[in-house]
Amino acid sequence: MNRIKQKTAKNHANVMLLTKQEKYKEAKALLSKMKDNNFKFYYGAVISLHEGNQHAYNAYKEQIKDNVYLSWLDAEEYVLEGNTNEAIEIVDKQIKHLRGLKLFSAVHYRASMTQDV
Repeated sequence: MNRIKQKTAKNHANVMLLTKQEKYKEAKALLSKMKDNNFKFYYGAVISLHEGNQHAYNAYKEQIKDNVYLSWLDAEEYVLEGNTNEAIEIVDKQIKHLRGLKLFSAVHYRASMTQDV
């Protein structure tokens, strides 16, 4: 984290790390300081889903305009329901078409799902 100089990138990385570590309160505190965008809405939805807050989850999900993030939320729902294979299928279909940071994220997300299986 100390090597990341850009404040926005550092905050994004911190939110991702805190979410992965299930430190949702800390992640939400960082999200509240960010400007509205798909990243903020996606991670707000993920945290709400894991906390069981369906109302907040739906509110965040409605604000997401990026189909990749929306399908990742669908995959996350499958994972929480115990249907990891369906979630992996969603991510596999996307990996063929993604580039850059989204491709990197999808590959790591898929890897984390296969470790849990």
